[in-house]
Amino acid sequence: MTTRCMSPALYFSSGSQPYEEYHHYGLACDIYTHFTSPIRRYPDVIVHRLLASSIGVSSVSLNMENKTISNMCDTMNKRHRMAQFAGRGSTTLHTLIFFKNRKTVEQAYIIRVKANAFVVLVPRYGFETTVYVSEPNAPTTFQYDCNSQTLSNGTLTFRVFDQVTVEIYVDETKAHDQKLKTVCVNPKIDFVNAQDDPDSRIKEEEEEEQEEEKKQQNGEKRGTKNKRDENVVAQPSNNAAPKKPSTEKTTTKKQPSTKKIKQ
Repeated sequence: MTTRCMSPALYFSSGSQPYEEYHHYGLACDIYTHFTSPIRRYPDVIVHRLLASSIGVSSVSLNMENKTISNMCDTMNKRHRMAQFAGRGSTTLHTLIFFKNRKTVEQAYIIRVKANAFVVLVPRYGFETTVYVSEPNAPTTFQYDCNSQTLSNGTLTFRVFDQVTVEIYVDETKAHDQKLKTVCVNPKIDFVNAQDDPDSRIKEEEEEEQEEEKKQQNGEKRGTKNKRDENVVAQPSNNAAPKKPSTEKTTTKKQPSTKKIKQ
């Protein structure tokens, strides 16, 4: 807990930072660098090469300018963080495998308090986990005090270093997203479910009404579009070719005259 609030140590080139920034707070040293077995860290190899070059023992084939060393330090810091993330991910995976189909009740100690949960350390297994005091998307009766670092609802109060009893198990409700869950069983926390909250029910009803209105609007739009299509089919097209006049000749048969000829 003491080192948790400290910034992580970083590799840097001595020519890129002022001397006041050389100190290592965690080790209480004014100046510090790695100098262990070369098989453990690549930064140690770089230190060995620089030292050998500075005392004239051997020459360095690499370009050891300040800019080059700074770029190498940035890469080493990034790789170091990636290695830490990989280690934490491996620990999480194997912890999940260990507790699968195995509910366990253990003693734990609170090491951090949040607004809706607290973090506990389980000494027997040496890992940290989060204990929530309310269901997701549900109200909570607990009040968080950041000054005293406590979480209280008037009846129960949780603070740092308190001992609690927790139940650890794997939540398998989602086969593709199994998670390790931890529940406080002593003292027992009574959750407020989202279904029991009137505000949540009102919100769900409003969302259902909005969905129903959207469906009705979509149905009206479809009906209007279908009517418009029917009108388009019924009306003649303005682009239709004009009717050509008939080229056939009209012939009339001359009738014989019925007038008598005066003789």
